[in-house]
Amino acid sequence: MTTKDQFRLRPDEVPAADPTLGHYIEGYTDAREKFNYKNLWWILLPFFGWVMVLFFILGYWLKHIRYWRVAVFENGFLKQTVTRSGRIAEEQIFRFNEIRGISNRVTRRYQSTYGITRYTGTDVSLHVLDNNGNETNFLSGSYRNEHDHPEKYNMEGYAVNAIVKAWYPVSIDNFNREMDEKGYGTFVSGGNEIQVGKGFLRAGQNHVSGHFRYGVDSGFLTIQPENEDGAHFSGKLKAFSININEMYNSQAFCTAAAQLLGIK
Repeated sequence: MTTKDQFRLRPDEVPAADPTLGHYIEGYTDAREKFNYKNLWWILLPFFGWVMVLFFILGYWLKHIRYWRVAVFENGFLKQTVTRSGRIAEEQIFRFNEIRGISNRVTRRYQSTYGITRYTGTDVSLHVLDNNGNETNFLSGSYRNEHDHPEKYNMEGYAVNAIVKAWYPVSIDNFNREMDEKGYGTFVSGGNEIQVGKGFLRAGQNHVSGHFRYGVDSGFLTIQPENEDGAHFSGKLKAFSININEMYNSQAFCTAAAQLLGIK
């Protein structure tokens, strides 16, 4: 059994969802997550180490009382909290036609000791922005998979990737629809609206529509306008940055920015 098979929903575990969600694509659960015995090294530390070990054991025990399962469908996705008796204690459902954006936030953690830097884990979370502007942290967790090997995620990693994959073509369709209606598409990052159109980009009071330089570092896109001859907007030229890592529909933004602005 591969790691992915360990977390994948079995046929008898697939939720009987609302028919409006369409056909089932894939889903994952943490019901069969194994205890990480590497955490027992904390016992070597007095008191604090024992507290950490008890914390890990408690977390593992709680997952075997209640566990999550996430299922992705043609028209949306859901998360259920399920008891060991099979009762659904909690349920969240999101339909694609009720969503404005999805933000997949990934942070790799590193620790430096005596000049040696080592990878310690990856934090991941998936946030949903609905059509009314409400934000929900749908799922979050952490795993050890520095180089994104397809068989080395945990339940949270597999579930987030599945949702992002299913949502991407929907977000592209939504962007193209906006382009047809308004001449530009919109994205949201840090509570601000980003507008992207043919040859221009606007982020709040900042804009670029002529020649510009750009750079991408640590999930931020920095743009320095140069020559605004024939620009769509007027105003003082200054550099500005956009947080792509926390942007809703960041994959669609990168596709649009590449095609319309030449930002790779």
